[in-house]
Parts: sequence; structure tokens; C-alpha cells
Amino acid sequence: MRRAADKATMHLEFLSRGIHVPYTIIISPYNHKRELELSLSELAYLGRPFIIKPANTTGGGVGVVVGAESLKDIIETRQHHKNDKYLLQERIIPLTLDGHRAWFRVFFAFGTTILCWWDDQTHVYEVVTPDQERQFGLSSLRDIAQAIREICGLDFFSTEIAQTVPGTFVVVDYVNEMCDMRLKSLHPDGVPDTVIETIAGLIANLASTRTPDDQEPG
Repeated sequence: MRRAADKATMHLEFLSRGIHVPYTIIISPYNHKRELELSLSELAYLGRPFIIKPANTTGGGVGVVVGAESLKDIIETRQHHKNDKYLLQERIIPLTLDGHRAWFRVFFAFGTTILCWWDDQTHVYEVVTPDQERQFGLSSLRDIAQAIREICGLDFFSTEIAQTVPGTFVVVDYVNEMCDMRLKSLHPDGVPDTVIETIAGLIANLASTRTPDDQEPG
């Protein structure tokens, strides 16, 4: 889980496996190297605004700056988590499909892949229906999730994937090793209840197939 949670490590692993990711610059922790080595041309290539996120301290968006504009923003932000690497990422603009921003939260749970629309602005989830998956050719999301599973080694995680104007699927937030499990019936920006019920059933089925010898001591 520690390896999967490190966004800098996952970024490099994804690149090596041919998975599309945002243009990203990885910078060393402030406590390891206080001077920031970043050229103006590199900064310009990120575009404006750009994203700043710590490699490890981002649960629930903690520490993420989504509207960075300048070198000053980078210098100030990297001091919030001084022992963590930081990622500087270009901002991804998704397509619009059937009134939805083409931004998806994909759950991988014990071999089962569940696709959800996830609006990156409102954080509201909706289940992708089978008709929508066929209509918009979204089956590639399942292939990407399986590829991520092979890289990160986790049996249960979620990932964020956006489809951009050229039609490319770009993995925006790599591996959420601790998934959002809040019910939509209780929280407006929670996960649809049917998704939670499916995942809970998969966990129960897995538990029921374990033998006493499989149990961890204690």
C-alpha cells in the first residue's frame, strides 16, 4: 500500500507501461533539497493554472493546489510537507459526454471493475450504465484499471481517469489505496449505494471462502 500510495513512484511506473498520465514534473522534498531546480521553459510547459500535489500526503485532496499560477506557489506549497516529494502537473480538460464531464472514478475490487462518472468540480458520483459504456466506448477504462492492478498489486483500489478532447484516456489520480466508501444516500458527494453494496458483497464473498488456515494470527 505504501508503494501504491506514492504518486511519484506510480507516475514513473505508469509511464514505463505506456499508460497516459498528465505532463508532470517531480520535485524533491524541501528537507532534502531546499533550492528548487526548475527552468522557466519547464514551468511554461505546464501551462496555467497547473496542479501541485504531494506524492504521499493527498488523502481526500489534502495538500493539493488545483489553481497554481507561479513559481512562488510552488516554493510556498512544497514547504507544507517538507519530507514529501511533490508533483507539478498540467491541468487536464475533459470532454463532455451526454451532459457529463468525461471524468471517471473507477473502482477495482477483487477482480471486478465498476465505472462511475465523477465530476471533478462538484465531486458528485453517478454509475456508468451499460448503455453509456457501449455508446461512448468506455470499455478501455476496464483495461486501464486491470493494467493498474498489475502495477500496484492491490486487489482493492480506485483511480481517476479523464477522457480528453483528442479522445485519449488520461489517468489523473493514480491509485487511491483507501477508497471513498461514504454512501450517497447519506452524503451528496458519496459513492452510489449500489456500488458500495457490490463492493461489500465482494468482500463478504472473499471472507467466506477463506479457511481457518488462511486467517492471520491474532
